[in-house]
Amino acid sequence: MEEIYDDVQTLSSKSSKIQEGPRRFLRASVLGLGLLSVFLLAGLIGLAVHYHDVTEERDRLKASLTEKTSELLRLQCLMDKSEWYHMGGFA
Repeated sequence: MEEIYDDVQTLSSKSSKIQEGPRRFLRASVLGLGLLSVFLLAGLIGLAVHYHDVTEERDRLKASLTEKTSELLRLQCLMDKSEWYHMGGFA
């Protein structure tokens, strides 16, 4: 009778070892996917910060360009008035 129970214990230990393989694979898969998710999230945050910085710089450059353009137009207007004055337009 004891021999039967010995066989049962041997079978149960073998089945637990067989089930351990898929569990390891599942744990490794979950760990890998979790790490991948963390890295993707970090990448998205990094891109968002970079995009914000680029947008601020673009706005600053646009304001500077607008300022320089208005200054150029003002100087061209002054130059046109000066030419008109020297050509005898002023009576």
